[in-house]
Amino acid sequence: MEAWYVHIEGALKGRLDAQRALYESLAPRVLYTCRRYFTQEAEAEDAMIRTMTTMFQ
Repeated sequence: MEAWYVHIEGALKGRLDAQRALYESLAPRVLYTCRRYFTQEAEAEDAMIRTMTTMFQ
């Protein structure tokens, strides 16, 4: 298991490599959670993208 939390500090500082690593680590988990709330796959994917975008703002 990758320690995704090591990338948080870099992502908060705006480092794109850290943001990419954090995204790649967390996106599957976030999508899994979104699929539990939305019946349509497209809705789950949209919610995941909105969540990840909000996280990096």
